[in-house]
Amino acid sequence: MNWLQVESSGSGVKSQRQVVGPAGFVSLTSYHVVLSDSKNVAVIAESSGRSSERTSVAADPPPASAATDTQAAASPPSRSDQVRNICHDLKTARRVPQGTPPKYAPPVAEVRDVADGLWLWRRRHPEWTEDAHWTPEVSSFCVTSRGVTLVLDPLSPEDDAVWERLDALRPTAAAYLKPDHLRDVREFHDRYGANVYGELYVQDLKEPDLERFSETAPGMKLPGEILLLDDGRWRQETPAYLPEQRAVVFSDGLICDPGGVLRVWYTPWHEQRVLPALRKILEEHEIDHVLVSHGDPVHTRADFEKALTRVPWSG
Repeated sequence: MNWLQVESSGSGVKSQRQVVGPAGFVSLTSYHVVLSDSKNVAVIAESSGRSSERTSVAADPPPASAATDTQAAASPPSRSDQVRNICHDLKTARRVPQGTPPKYAPPVAEVRDVADGLWLWRRRHPEWTEDAHWTPEVSSFCVTSRGVTLVLDPLSPEDDAVWERLDALRPTAAAYLKPDHLRDVREFHDRYGANVYGELYVQDLKEPDLERFSETAPGMKLPGEILLLDDGRWRQETPAYLPEQRAVVFSDGLICDPGGVLRVWYTPWHEQRVLPALRKILEEHEIDHVLVSHGDPVHTRADFEKALTRVPWSG
């Protein structure tokens, strides 16, 4: 969440943006007050939309330099005076209109254009930990096919430039290709009115109140003639084939390891089920681009073919 912090020291005032976590507070009319210690008062103003403004004031003692008798006798402002002044400043500050998206700075997402109508953004996954079996940066995909724009496995970019590009396209569909890639489809559902596509049980468990949702399965087509495939891993992943761009998008079925090598993600039935299913994808579809969520995201058909000959990735 973005906060606007204004710090007061003596007669000087400075402002800066920072990101802070939630804090406890007590109500003060339409504002909230936090007493952080004996010298500081923090006032939190709940603004409309999803941004908030935070103001903290330090009650510094008056300077001991050459002061007049009147100045020496004057006492510093009381806490109530400080709070009153802060509230006045907040009322006159620029507020965030209802529905205005938050602003993010600095940019955090890498953007790559893959083919006409196909691009991706890549950023660090907020839930990544040191013991994860995948690298911290993950990719999300945007495709315009047959005049329809979709996002696949979308993670919120938290980047103004990426949001501006998405705003210009206004995706009408958001699909998660694997249950644990539900990610931030809710944000695209609410922001653009997009219909969400994915495995039913995870939607029912995590986002039960989506107004627009359609269940998916291998063999069905999404808007734009995007075809969902079966990767043979029994992980309920449905890789997406994009006929207009001659591309296939994987959630986890293929992964680029930390060394930059494309591999199949390991399952106990790698030889029996997975390799035949992936060979079928290669045989039945014209593929120029192979996109993966984890690791370096953009690969070729030749990379895909070589991945089937390598030891699978097991983390």
